[in-house]
Amino acid sequence: METTFEAKKSDFGYNAKRLREILGVKQEKLAELMGVSQQTISRFEQTPQLDDETLDKIAAALTIPVDAIKNFSEEGVISIVGNTYQDEAVSY
Repeated sequence: METTFEAKKSDFGYNAKRLREILGVKQEKLAELMGVSQQTISRFEQTPQLDDETLDKIAAALTIPVDAIKNFSEEGVISIVGNTYQDEAVSY
């Protein structure tokens, strides 16, 4: 059985949310790091198009490149994890 994922490359809010979740960062912590409210983070994550300044702040708070948000794909993450973690071993 093949699993497919819908690419949402242009949905920056969704991409930021998925990266935040993958990194294990709660909305409250991201809000604290950015100096905004948790409700603001929730609103960002529901907005398909975010301006460059907001993307820069999110990326800086998560310590990831802005391009990770702009070009995020579920397939890429699955591929990285699948190729990195095998039989509970980590390849460096």
